[in-house]
Order: sequence, then structure tokens, then C-alpha cells
Amino acid sequence: MHELSIAQSILDLLQPQLPPFAVLQSVNLRIGELTGVDADSLDFAWRAVLSAAGMPSAQLNIQIVPWHVRCGACGHQWRPNRADTTSLVCKCGAGPVLAIAGRELEVIDCHVEIPDNPDAAGVPAAAMTE
Repeated sequence: MHELSIAQSILDLLQPQLPPFAVLQSVNLRIGELTGVDADSLDFAWRAVLSAAGMPSAQLNIQIVPWHVRCGACGHQWRPNRADTTSLVCKCGAGPVLAIAGRELEVIDCHVEIPDNPDAAGVPAAAMTE
């Protein structure tokens, strides 16, 4: 299940960027359908990673990016049928066909809440003195 390592990598990417005492509310991702990432498994792994880090739950919003290709000869773009390999042949009969969308794995942004009183927000006192 590579979704667990992806979830951990997302957290590792975001944590150093968070302002002091910020509480992560949500993370927005774009994931291409060719990546093989299962959105439900990633959401489950995300919750597990946050729990292991002692962080409150944060919403993971996933936008699935459909697979699109472009003919290298004529520039025609289309969404092939993954079940039909003949859909990878351009109408012009030439090629090569290049994937132009569907391989993304991007953190778009995140939303945080910064409490007025970090102690009241459940931030440990030791963290406030660091």
C-alpha cells in the first residue's frame, strides 16, 4: 500500500511550512488516474499518519485528474478509453501519442487555523516554549 508512504510524504512536506501553533484543517490534492493511487486508501492512510503524529484530523480533498493524451504528429487531444488499447491511436494514424494529463500527484494548497490562545487549542505547553 504505497498510499501510506504518500500520506507520510504529504505531511513531511507540509509540517515545516506550517506557522507556529497552526492547526491543519484541510489539504487539497490533484491526483492523476494513471498514478494508481486509490483515493479511499490514501484518505485512510492520511488519517493514520495524522493520528500517529498526534495531530488532529484534517480533511483530505482529492481531485482526480483524468487521463488525456496528445498526438505528437497532429496535436489532437483526447481522453482514451483505458480498456481499449486502440483508443491510443490518433485519428490521423500517426504518432507518437503522449500522455499530457493523468500522472499528477500534487499538493495544491492547505488551509490552517491559527488559534488565538494556543493553550486552549490543545497545544502542549512544552510546544509553546520551543
